[in-house]
Amino acid sequence: MPPDPPTGHGPHLYAFQIFAPDRRLDFDHPPGRKAVVEAVTGHVLAKGVLVGAYERV
Repeated sequence: MPPDPPTGHGPHLYAFQIFAPDRRLDFDHPPGRKAVVEAVTGHVLAKGVLVGAYERV
């Protein structure tokens, strides 16, 4: 789901987890969170968090 704050409600913060795996992750279909976590477990070279603010006026 994309960021979708209510109009005029002020800024909302969104946090995105970012991972750098040591191999390509191939999925037969768009994966859910559980499938991604299972695929990267033991294969993360680096990780970070990107926090952004978004406001709909």
